[in-house]
Amino acid sequence: MLLKEEKKGRIGMILAVLLLSALLGNLLGLLLGSLFPEGTIHDILATQYEYGVRDTFTLNLWIISLSAGFLVRLNGCGLLFMFLGIILYKKA
Repeated sequence: MLLKEEKKGRIGMILAVLLLSALLGNLLGLLLGSLFPEGTIHDILATQYEYGVRDTFTLNLWIISLSAGFLVRLNGCGLLFMFLGIILYKKA
C-alpha cells in the first residue's frame, strides 16, 4: 500500500509525463503537418482541438476583480504521445 507522500509524488510524475509528452507531441505534429500537403494526414497532424473555457470567467466585486480561464490545445500527434507516455511510465 502506498503512503500519502508516495501517492503525491506518483500523481505529480504522471502529470509531468502527460504535460511533457503533450508538448513534444504537439510540436512534432505541427512540424510534420507543415511538411505534408493539404489532406487527411495534414489535418490529423496539424489541426489543433481546444478543450476548456475560451472566454475567461470574470467576477467583478467593485473593489476587486477576479478572472480565471483554462484552455488546452492538442493535435492528433499530441494525443498519441500522451498515450505513449502513460504506457511507457506504467512499464517503467
